[in-house]
Amino acid sequence: MGDTRETPDECILYEKKPHGVVRCQCCCFYCTIQPGGVGHCGVRVNEQGKLKLLVYGRPSAVHVDPIEKKPLYHFFPGTECLSLGVVGCNYSCSFCQNYSLSMSMRDKQEAGADIEELAGHVKHQSRTMSPADIARYCEDANLGVAFTYNEPSIACEYWVDTIEALKERDGQHYVVYVSNGGFTAEQAELLSRTVDPRYFGLNIDVKGDQAFYKKLCKAPLQPVLDSVRRCHELGFHVEVTTLVIPGENDSEECLSMIAREVAAVSPNIVWHLSAFHPDYQMQDHKRTSLAILERARAIGEREGLRYIYLGNVHNDGSTRCAKCKAVVVERRGYGARVTQKLVVDGRKGTCVCGEPIPGVFGFE
Repeated sequence: MGDTRETPDECILYEKKPHGVVRCQCCCFYCTIQPGGVGHCGVRVNEQGKLKLLVYGRPSAVHVDPIEKKPLYHFFPGTECLSLGVVGCNYSCSFCQNYSLSMSMRDKQEAGADIEELAGHVKHQSRTMSPADIARYCEDANLGVAFTYNEPSIACEYWVDTIEALKERDGQHYVVYVSNGGFTAEQAELLSRTVDPRYFGLNIDVKGDQAFYKKLCKAPLQPVLDSVRRCHELGFHVEVTTLVIPGENDSEECLSMIAREVAAVSPNIVWHLSAFHPDYQMQDHKRTSLAILERARAIGEREGLRYIYLGNVHNDGSTRCAKCKAVVVERRGYGARVTQKLVVDGRKGTCVCGEPIPGVFGFE
């Protein structure tokens, strides 16, 4: 692992091999990259025996979003965060709803682009924004920061430096990863050394069973499940999302497996069940009905999960106490309001009935 970088765009998560070869330690593919070669993600490249990050300081999407849009419902509800994403991804999901960002590098790679051409594409598709720029913006606007839109773990060095820059500013800021979960134990360890775990929230996609991952993501399931457990054990706040696609991952067997795996880590982990809409390479599939999502929620409840929300449909997304059913966080669309039924003390939230509400509701 290259902890000493000569330039900011040199990666941390890699090891050097003989003859200028490098082995990336960023994601579950652990790419072995020849000199002049490119990793599976399209943004980590071997330049003369050093692994470089093409998207360092080059976000392609920058917006201020409500935290509920990530979605995170039990992590600073009602707040906003500066949300950033770059191009590239380590997965190849046929149903990707941000494919213009995530798949643009893959398309260039398949067309035979070399490093120079890939770097030119990144420059054309992005703006310049250093870690210090991001930290300054978050401080001035009193915002948290979310690394999202594409898979953040492929650009972890950019985000780690951003977290370090935030720590040098005044004020308190939370950090969010919206991830496919296919990152390594090495990356989780790096994050745990960098971020304050009390204020680090992740939404991790658990998309389906192994057959689903093989068919539609070209990636393995187990590293994702490992990430959910590992991040929970590290003290990070973890929520899980499943995009429910009719005919692909909506069977009782598949949904039960996901819910059972999540509940085995903790029954208090939030499960978001989102409706699919036709996109990218799956234009021929129908939208997910409310009835399918309600059935999925019933499966999750049967497996022991206590907080389940339906997304991309019109329904009540409010947070209710699992014991007395009082509304502790009221939601309308992406808007959220903590009600008088929730007593917030530092990070912790408790219903007026005395039931603890899992999550992070403020700074200590």
